[in-house]
Amino acid sequence: MIFIHLTVTGARFGEVSNLRYEDFDFENETIFIRGGKTVNAKRTVEISHADSQHIQSQIERLRINLNGTFLKRSNTAVKSHFRYALDKAGIKGHKILHSLRHTHITYLIDKGVDDEHVSKRVDHANINITREFYGHRFNSSKESSESIVKDILNSIENNDTL
Repeated sequence: MIFIHLTVTGARFGEVSNLRYEDFDFENETIFIRGGKTVNAKRTVEISHADSQHIQSQIERLRINLNGTFLKRSNTAVKSHFRYALDKAGIKGHKILHSLRHTHITYLIDKGVDDEHVSKRVDHANINITREFYGHRFNSSKESSESIVKDILNSIENNDTL
């Protein structure tokens, strides 16, 4: 369950392990992240309809800890389980839990989400951190955006709709 939350939010392990039932708004398909490393770490992130339904169906079977959290697991235990799952799947290479966060960020960028939105969603202290670590991904998005703009302009010229 914790891997799903890490993957669909791009949140850090500590942020996800502190989620409480009241942080989930299944009607609006959002998760409230209480905070992480920065001053503005509290944020609400959108999740897909399918992810919201899946999480909602799984959430009731989990026990609530005394402090209201339900995903509280040691980082060591979760990392060990993550590595085990990757080994069983035959996945080689770097096996760090934080890679789920990097994958989330890269996926959003590759799908055309702008750097400011990505930066806020994953609680980077400032947009320059996002640009520094993922700038090469934005360059490919830029090329894609330029191609889309060119196609739009060509369609306008061809249809003479201006």
